[in-house]
Amino acid sequence: MELLTTLIEPYPQDAGTTHSSELLAVASRAKGMAMHLISQSAVRDGNQNLETYMAEALGLGLHVVIQPIEREDGARVYCLYPEELWRVRAHASLSHAMDTFEHGWNPAVEAIQSSLLGYTDDQVRAWQAELARKRAPSGATVFLLLSEHDRASVARTGSRCLPPDATGVIAFAPTNRVRLRESAWSLVGDRCIARCGVTLAGHELLFERPLADPLAVTELDEAWIARFNAELRTNLEVLGADGWRPAQSGVASL
Repeated sequence: MELLTTLIEPYPQDAGTTHSSELLAVASRAKGMAMHLISQSAVRDGNQNLETYMAEALGLGLHVVIQPIEREDGARVYCLYPEELWRVRAHASLSHAMDTFEHGWNPAVEAIQSSLLGYTDDQVRAWQAELARKRAPSGATVFLLLSEHDRASVARTGSRCLPPDATGVIAFAPTNRVRLRESAWSLVGDRCIARCGVTLAGHELLFERPLADPLAVTELDEAWIARFNAELRTNLEVLGADGWRPAQSGVASL
């Protein structure tokens, strides 16, 4: 676990963007709506930050919609003008479809969500580039710490799955507050870091909810590996100096 914590860093926040500035952007119609995630307990039991945020939004003439999230102890807080309420319904339908049919999030869905929030095309492209670094192309992202032997075995499968005889594989999932360092590949010695997308059900099997902060961690034994491979939605990619690439023969970081 100590090694894993050296691989992550706080997720950078735009220094010019705060909850207040985002609400002002919505109020000035520079942005379609604001949306933030909170726990349902914050709604039930009261939360000073939430109350302050809602009061600020209402003071700007915006409407506030709080919507529980299916399958999780969470809720979404939307702030927008009443004529923009279609965005909430569209976003709720999109999220429901992804959860119900377990397709997981992917670049196309993320682009739709960003458009619903009211971001420009250039902002969406920049966000997509960041997500390509942070997430697998589809499904719920899982990171893996592999031995060199297991990485070579993954390469022989065409990066399609973990080898059944893999040993000591560590699966981990950072929370939304942190992300993998770009230099993480250089911090693991003779091992390597891989990632892939799995079904939402598979992600929930791997990691208890709510996710441990800042990292949820599970060691995969032989039985786990068989279940893991059954839940895969993408090929495995290995992190090296040139970013994420399919596993190849030789040293992954070169």
